[in-house]
Amino acid sequence: LEYILSRRDLWEWRYLTHQNQGSTNYSEWLESTRGLLNRLNKSRQVLDTELTQIRGTLSGLLNNEEESEQELDRWREIQIQALVNRQKAIEDLLAYHKETASLAKRLQAELTLQDQQRSLGERAGDAWGTLVDFWNIELYTMGDSAVTVGKLCVAVTVLILGLGFVGRFTKFLSARLIRVLPIRENVKANLERFLRYFLILLVFLFSLHVVNIPLTIFTFLGGTLAIAVGFGAQNILNNFISGLILMVERPVRAGDMVEVDDTLGVVEEIGARSTRVRIPTGIHVILPNSVLLENKVVNWTLEDSRIRTKVSVGVAYGSSPQQVIDLVSQAANDVNEVLKNPGPIVTFDDFADSSLNFTVHFWVAVATPMDRDRVCTKVRIHIDELFKEHNISIPFPQRDLNFHEPVPVRIVSEKEQES
Repeated sequence: LEYILSRRDLWEWRYLTHQNQGSTNYSEWLESTRGLLNRLNKSRQVLDTELTQIRGTLSGLLNNEEESEQELDRWREIQIQALVNRQKAIEDLLAYHKETASLAKRLQAELTLQDQQRSLGERAGDAWGTLVDFWNIELYTMGDSAVTVGKLCVAVTVLILGLGFVGRFTKFLSARLIRVLPIRENVKANLERFLRYFLILLVFLFSLHVVNIPLTIFTFLGGTLAIAVGFGAQNILNNFISGLILMVERPVRAGDMVEVDDTLGVVEEIGARSTRVRIPTGIHVILPNSVLLENKVVNWTLEDSRIRTKVSVGVAYGSSPQQVIDLVSQAANDVNEVLKNPGPIVTFDDFADSSLNFTVHFWVAVATPMDRDRVCTKVRIHIDELFKEHNISIPFPQRDLNFHEPVPVRIVSEKEQES
């Protein structure tokens, strides 16, 4: 019955093709014809295999020498007759398949010729029809609202254009308004970042509204999104939320000098996912935002840029400790970068093996770790200059050797050494 209906369609299509009707359906008819030929070919292979088996079975029954042809039992006659009937039906069906395949091939050739002779406008019309069909494919339906391929493409286009507009508008607003506000730089950066996120959210909601995609679609996608976040996006979401907490609580701000584990540097930018820190060597270190919340962070400039540092020095035994304290205190006070309030404090630390050890503690205003090192270098140089002026020496390590028994000592001249 299937192939009878197919032959009816083939004859109808041939007629319409010769009458130059239905040109818009040529591509569809051609595709259907190719599919029919493939099915006929597979069916013919199955029938050929069955026909070969039947012929072999008949040959075995007819060539059986145990009994003569006149003595065939009734059941063998029935079996042979059934096989003969089945053989005849298969042969007729194969002949019908052959005629149908021949008709399909002729139609295929005619459709191919007609398709090649069609005008450019007809081809464009077919392509446009295919595109419209693809454009209207429904991906998801909720109530009276359906999300189609076309709506999704429009939403993505609006979203991309909107994101480009957000970037330009944020830069314009930042340059004309935010940057001129009398607030700290890190607060300006946070305002600009919050404004960008807010505008991105508005663009996303607007893109859904333009194509009439309901927000209730996310109730359907919620389960899938939760699984994706739980497995693939957990760290990204964790760092993003950590970035928002850093922007609101501000335990770390842009321009702060921080120390995380073995990393000491200046925070240059706090992004949505990570924070960029520049260390004294000029290398940028990217830290995930979650690291700044979950680990111990030393913020050297949380309240202000003042930090206390120290310089240690040892002098030879026999030096006046009070004189050393005065000179070291003077050396620190003479350096302009050392803060005068609170002033430097000098402590006498220890009677060491080879020296009397002193330490000067002082406050400096720094922006980078290198600022502290430069001030300490100036203090050390000035200490050395004052010690030289007052004949105070910085000793080398010394060791005293005590012998329990007399040891003969012989002085050898240079000539004796040469000989």
